[in-house]
Formats: sequence, C-alpha cells, structure tokens
Amino acid sequence: MATRRSFMFYAVMLGILTMMMPLGTDIFLASMPAFARGYGMSIGAAELTLAAFFAGNAIGQIFWGPLSDRFGRKPIIIIAVASYFLAAAAIALSDNFTLAVILRVVQGMAASSGRILANAVSRDLYDRERLAKLISYVMTAGAISAILTGPLGGFIADHFDWQAAFIVPAIYAALTLLIFLFYYDETIVERNPLAIRPLPMLATMAQIARSPVFAAYVLTSGCAMAGLSAFLNSGPGLLIGLYGVTPGTFGILYALLPVGFMAGSILSARYGARWGSDRFLTLGTASMSLGGLAMLAFAIFGLPDPRAMVLPMIPYLFGFACIIPQCASGALTPFGRTAGTASSLQGFIQSMLGATVSVILAFTANGTLYPMAIAIALSGGASIASYVFLIRRMHRTIAGK
Repeated sequence: MATRRSFMFYAVMLGILTMMMPLGTDIFLASMPAFARGYGMSIGAAELTLAAFFAGNAIGQIFWGPLSDRFGRKPIIIIAVASYFLAAAAIALSDNFTLAVILRVVQGMAASSGRILANAVSRDLYDRERLAKLISYVMTAGAISAILTGPLGGFIADHFDWQAAFIVPAIYAALTLLIFLFYYDETIVERNPLAIRPLPMLATMAQIARSPVFAAYVLTSGCAMAGLSAFLNSGPGLLIGLYGVTPGTFGILYALLPVGFMAGSILSARYGARWGSDRFLTLGTASMSLGGLAMLAFAIFGLPDPRAMVLPMIPYLFGFACIIPQCASGALTPFGRTAGTASSLQGFIQSMLGATVSVILAFTANGTLYPMAIAIALSGGASIASYVFLIRRMHRTIAGK
C-alpha cells in the first residue's frame, strides 16, 4: 500500500497524463468555425474531425491497456504521449483536410491512453474505495484543466489562427513526455506475457465482458459518456452559430461547465468511502437526468439564450463526476492482474457510445438545440435506468444471499 505522500504524487502525475484529452478537444472547440473556414468546409465537416478524434479515442483504448499489461506502464505512456505530440504538431502543419481528419484519429488514439493508463496505474496501487478516491482526484485535475482550457481556447481563437489550437497541445505533450521520462517509476508488479497475443487477449476480453458486474458499471458510465460527447460535438457550433457568441465569450461560458464537474469530483474524493458508491450513483444519475430534461425543456420552449444550453450541463457534469469514479472502481476491482485490459475494454465501450452519438449528431444537425438536447436527455435517462435496473438489482441480490 502506498503512503499518503505517494498517493498525492500519483494523483498529480496521473492528472497531468489525463489532461491530454481535454486539451485535444476543449481548446479546439472555439477554433472549430475558423478551422472549417480555413479548409473551405462547413461546420458539419469540422464536427466530423471531432467525431474522428472520438473514434480514434475509442480505437486506442483497445490496445493501450493490453500493451501496458505486457510491457509495463511507463514505456507505453512514453510512446502514447510522443504519438500525441507528433499528431498535434502534424495537424498544425497540414494543409490537407483528409490528412487532418486522419491525424485527428491518431491524436484521439494517443489521447485515449491518458484515462486508460491512469486507471491501470491506479489499480496497480489500490482497490475499491481508495481506487475510487484516487480516480476522483485525477478527475479533479481534469476539471481544473477544463476550467483553464475553455478561456484559453477562446483567447486563441480570438487572437491566433486555428493552427495554434494544435500547437498548444503539442507543447503540453512535449513537457508531459519529459515529466514521465524522469519522474515516473514503473508500478506494475507482474507483466503478463500473453496480454497482446490475439487469442489470449480476446479470451481475456470476452471473460471480462461476460462479467455482469463489469457490464452493469460500464453501461451506466457509457450512457453518461454519450451525453457528454453530444455536448462536445454540437455545443460549440450552436453557441457560436445559433446564439452568436464570440469565441472569447464562448471560452468564458465553457469555463462555467467544469464548476459542476469539479464539485462532483471533490465530493466523490472526500466522501466516496464514507457515503458508499450507491449514494453517489443515485445522486449522480439523478443529477444528469435532471440536467438533460432541463435542456430539452429549454429547447421545447425555444429560449433564445446560450444559458439554455450551458446551465443544464452544470448539473449533468456534476452527476457525471459523481458516477465515473464509482463505475471505474466497480468495473476494475475484480480484475487485478488484467487491470490494463479491463480498463481498455471499459474505455472502448464508453467511447464507442460517445463516437456513435457524435456521428449521428454531425449528420442530424439542423441549427437548433433539439438534436443535442434530445441526445443528452436520453443519455441521462439511460444512465439512471442502467443503475436502477442493473447495479442496484445486482447489489440487492448479493445482499440477499
């Protein structure tokens, strides 16, 4: 068991690692219209590059975990961060839209390593309540970065060309690479020589997927992820196109969202062990459902104000932050030696749900709030239904034995 000092050390280190994901999306959001104009494309085409990032994120999560189970966490972290740097830098230099889309897939694949490998390292060190607490602290770091990246993205869009939205993440990745090269020590106790052999890997994934515990937690968190992906995909275009906000104002509005996320992360970190996972899952799924329904109601009544879109996302993200550590802990705790593979499979399923919603919204966008509001409301409702009918029923069955 790690000391309290090392607990906070890993919380900071893993938080730094996971920031690659919001840097790959949040800074780009305000520059998306300029990106579309730069390539002579529609905003829908620019949204497809975001969908490409999420698709790459889903694909990448399949292999980072098994690779880290086989070769160790540190070398795979180094490879992933270096790939992120190269992809972001290449997009900034590219003048070909198709190549930019392909590179966004690569960047998304590299960015997916952050959460997957952070969860695997966390499982190397802790389980159950301490595992959920560490993941909550790591998510708090992500919330802090999101508060900063929103206004930063708006500032970049106001004062620089769209290429700067990729240069900044590339610089961050270079610094992260140096930090992990010199300050991170390997945490895996026993490498699995069979982890990346196709048949054993597929057999391990099939065994994990058949676990009703794993399936229940992943479905609950995956539905929540789908709602967040819906907002990330359609939100920027609506704020700037439908509501007419400037990139700078967009950054300020976007910075409000992590307030809910941070509140949920801090609450989960401080009181997760004391209150138990069921209370947080109840609170979180209910909050997400209320946020989604509020946005749908605003869309129905046609409120011509960007707050109709931004304010409902605050309780949604609060709930999201409450449930994700609990779901990750619940899904990964049964799989100690194959934590990397379990984390990969969990992330892949979650991200595929998010990517599917992003693609649907890219093709159904009609310039109104309706498509996104419907997607977020359905995601919140599906998440609470998964919790009530799968996780709670499973806990009652176990308690009754």
